[in-house]
Amino acid sequence: MKIQKTYSAEEFADQVGEKVANIRTFRLFAREFNLIQNHELLTEAFLPAWDIAQKLHYEKSVKWENAMKHGLIEVFGVSVNQSSSENESATTSSIEEKLDEIIVYLKRIASALEK
Repeated sequence: MKIQKTYSAEEFADQVGEKVANIRTFRLFAREFNLIQNHELLTEAFLPAWDIAQKLHYEKSVKWENAMKHGLIEVFGVSVNQSSSENESATTSSIEEKLDEIIVYLKRIASALEK
């Protein structure tokens, strides 16, 4: 089994040349489709889904939300029925996501200070 590289929202945004806010939304949809858990980061397996979404958005003027969902559905073969309930607390996941990003930044600062 190959170990896949993981990306924070910022790293994924750098990798694909997109805004961090769009990547955060993409992560939320990945969670809705039960492709990742609350504390999980995106992996390189999500890059093809992002490529599909980005092409749909820029080349065919599809709204980001629909393009992202389509990319995830196409690459991972999930159906809309498999998405988790939308009653899940968005506030909790938003706070957890921000805390994860703060940890990434703190690790970068600590690593820079060690050099």
